[in-house]
Amino acid sequence: MTARNLEAAIALQNAVDYGLTAGIHSLSRQEISDWLERVQAGNVYVNRGITGAIVQRQPFGGWKKSAVGPTAKAGGPNYLFTLTGWRRSDNEATEPIQGQGVNQLLSLAAMSKLNDDELASLLRAAQSDVAALRNYFAMKRDPSALASEQNVLRYFRADCSIRIQESASEYDSWRLLLSAVVLGGARLSAASLPAGVAEILARAGVTLAQESFESWLERFSKTKGRVRIVGQYPTSALGDVDIAVYDGQPTESGIIDLLPFFKEQAVSITMHRFGNPALHVRGLSL
Repeated sequence: MTARNLEAAIALQNAVDYGLTAGIHSLSRQEISDWLERVQAGNVYVNRGITGAIVQRQPFGGWKKSAVGPTAKAGGPNYLFTLTGWRRSDNEATEPIQGQGVNQLLSLAAMSKLNDDELASLLRAAQSDVAALRNYFAMKRDPSALASEQNVLRYFRADCSIRIQESASEYDSWRLLLSAVVLGGARLSAASLPAGVAEILARAGVTLAQESFESWLERFSKTKGRVRIVGQYPTSALGDVDIAVYDGQPTESGIIDLLPFFKEQAVSITMHRFGNPALHVRGLSL
């Protein structure tokens, strides 16, 4: 296939339903930057082949229909998180919570039927969410640190919905509400919400719907994708291959609980040209 310019080529590349690997060969720093900003694939390569991913250097896994189920990149730092279930235990996060919405939500939770241990757990969970957002998902890492090749793992927000079932425990409901406010811009559906919560969610940019499971499912089935759900639900209703369901017990770990809301991208850039340093890719902003 041919394209009249890079913009048209990117449009063709992104038009398919799949997004496993993609690559570009260019000596233009601007072209490479534009492509890296817009390409929709899990593994992307600059000035090199697009096969032969190596554990840790280029953790492997795709976007869109190139990913199935609640998974993370094979060979990456989050892969083992998705291979088991997790139970809540005390977290040692001490990140200060500066967001007004999170503090207001914690104040409302203090007036609920939660006991002191559960309230303390929610505070630690919120601190861990904030820490994960600032110090984990916002960071770009190159653990291999090769001179000849840059290999960076970076994160983008995933289109993950939140559904709180009527049968969800009070703790689990508050835990997901806190995550929604820390993240901002999430989509949340619940059978019902405590008084005052809707206003806090709206100020945090959370799109809210108070509705039955059937009403939510009718809307969600049109777009599909990822869903973080707590409470009992008919598993057959979410059995589509294009739906990734995260229904594990909420924990105090921000990394584990926020992982469904992020998709990973491994970027690999050849830093030389026939053995000579490639100055046009030095210091590229990723």
